[in-house]
Amino acid sequence: MSGPVYFDHNATTPLDPAVLAAMLPWLESRFGNASSRHEYGRAARRAVDDARQQVAAAVNAHPTEVVFTSGGSEANNLFLKGAAACSRPGVIAVGATEHPCVLKPAAQLARGGWQIETVAVTPRGGWILPPSREYWRRGRGCGRS
Repeated sequence: MSGPVYFDHNATTPLDPAVLAAMLPWLESRFGNASSRHEYGRAARRAVDDARQQVAAAVNAHPTEVVFTSGGSEANNLFLKGAAACSRPGVIAVGATEHPCVLKPAAQLARGGWQIETVAVTPRGGWILPPSREYWRRGRGCGRS
């Protein structure tokens, strides 16, 4: 093997050629603020709505359940705080090796009454769940009992 090998796909990754082809017009000439009422904004809004429909169909969801974010950090923050907003304060389990974009929102939730449990990670990537924490296995969450 010659040359470097890229292993930092958490930070950025090459676009699939089909994604690039779909996005290129919007990156080059079909720009517009999807929240604006002018022609450019309405066209951008239609494109976002179409993309939302496509993603929803691909994951068997309703389009209103699809939320686009600017990246993983924003998505993690939105998920943690959104899921917490659906229930009373309880326990949030985070892996000991979590990225700060998970640890910081969890710490903010701790200030609001949530208990944060840090789960140890084995050298092979598995989790070590304390036996006293059976409730982690029950799958409680929004809309579940």
